[in-house]
Amino acid sequence: MDSFDESTLRNLTSSILEQAKKMGATAAEVAAGADAGFAVNVRKNKVETIEHSKGKSVEITVYFGYRSGSATTSDLKPQSIQVMLEKACHIARFTEEDPFSGLADKELMAYDYPNLDLYHPWSIKVDEAIDLAKNCEAKGIAFDKHITNSEGISVNTNT
Repeated sequence: MDSFDESTLRNLTSSILEQAKKMGATAAEVAAGADAGFAVNVRKNKVETIEHSKGKSVEITVYFGYRSGSATTSDLKPQSIQVMLEKACHIARFTEEDPFSGLADKELMAYDYPNLDLYHPWSIKVDEAIDLAKNCEAKGIAFDKHITNSEGISVNTNT
């Protein structure tokens, strides 16, 4: 599964929820996401690390009455999704009942979400992040003559 847009996410999560129901779950919740980014670490005006990351994952929690089980996968092939579901259901069948476990009643769920303005993509390049980190460290050290060293500066992106 290369594409991970909103439509793909909706289809994937709907399919997983339906499969969980067919496996006997009385309720289920799915979290799916994708991220990509990098981290630059600079110390003493030298680059220590540059790390790139990119990933996709799906997590399910199934409920069998008051018993629950969760499982996660980053492999989105249908057979891996099936194994994830089987594991979550297996766990739920053998856990102790918890009368406080489960989803909120439908009438208590939120359906109107305010725009919290939380998405602010940053198109900074690795070289720019390195320069920014070096500049921040230099300003920190220059702030006071008693500061002679730092534990380093990190610049991280993640979308």
